[in-house]
Amino acid sequence: MATLEQELENTALALDIPDEQFRRVHGLLEQLKARDAPTRDHSIRVGLLGVKVAQYIPDASPNLMFYSGTLHDIGKIKVDPRSLKKTHDFGPKDMKEVKKHVMFSYEILKNIYPCSAEVVVRHHLPNGYPEELPELSIQVCQTTRAMIYSHARLLSLVDSYDAASTRKNNKHGEECNLLTPKEVRQIMISENQDQVQLIEELYDVHIFGQQD
Repeated sequence: MATLEQELENTALALDIPDEQFRRVHGLLEQLKARDAPTRDHSIRVGLLGVKVAQYIPDASPNLMFYSGTLHDIGKIKVDPRSLKKTHDFGPKDMKEVKKHVMFSYEILKNIYPCSAEVVVRHHLPNGYPEELPELSIQVCQTTRAMIYSHARLLSLVDSYDAASTRKNNKHGEECNLLTPKEVRQIMISENQDQVQLIEELYDVHIFGQQD
């Protein structure tokens, strides 16, 4: 079985990601690994799954999901590790600290992957943050603006799916057993009522649920 790193490299080759760009992405992921290896692994899985989702959806961009997915949590390299790694007594102050990662990610990405930065900064909007969005760092037409928001919503789905499928602690840091595939599916549907049809389709074609 291929490792996550091998899968990432194979996907980059299939998408014709330039070597220098892959090295940059890999370098950023290595920084994230040094801060928190599970977050790096989550980021790679989100990138890989995001590509598969985009390949399924007409007019979606696998390349945009590759960059946005793999780097959506890169801002966590600037988050206080005491909050980032905490699995006990995770309180409001820790949540406030972790939420900073969205704007940190945006600041890191906006000058190197500006379109991905705009996607990343919006992918937690269903969760209510950031409370204020920065002005677009790039001039875009209405079509591109719509693409940014649609890919941010896809990223939110993929991020939520991987988190629900793999984490042994809930959003409040309390330890718990891994959710069953049935529980994951129920959560995805109940928390994403605007995307039920797409979620069901992704399960039907085994993009979601493929590891079950």
